[in-house]
Amino acid sequence: MKTTPRVYLDDGTYLVSANLLSTPRRFYPIANVTARIRRDPLWLALGMAVFATLTTAIYGDLLFPGELLVLWGIAGAGLLIGLGTAILHVDAVGHRGALIVASSWKVRAIYRALRQARMESGRHDQELVRSMEGEHNE
Repeated sequence: MKTTPRVYLDDGTYLVSANLLSTPRRFYPIANVTARIRRDPLWLALGMAVFATLTTAIYGDLLFPGELLVLWGIAGAGLLIGLGTAILHVDAVGHRGALIVASSWKVRAIYRALRQARMESGRHDQELVRSMEGEHNE
């Protein structure tokens, strides 16, 4: 009897199962996958906010109120987008790395599913080693 692998996440675009991470363009074996969450959009937005603050402090008396409003509107929109966006960097031995740019909640969901799949495959491997050691000792 063949069993289907457990699915940890399937949102229609990304699939994380017990042995596979599927993106729209590539497949990665879970055993080799490493992933980390990057917040590059947030750092870029913080840089824009610092720039807006310095511009206002230095040239604020020369700018019209409408120009200040546009400057701070762009900085505020950048902060909102930066807070809501994250990048998941996925890498696997022998495979090209992938950057998954999505909302923060989706990136965290994919990362949690990858972590859970790796942890459970590690437990399965440990149980298999223990059972093999038990057979070997008998």
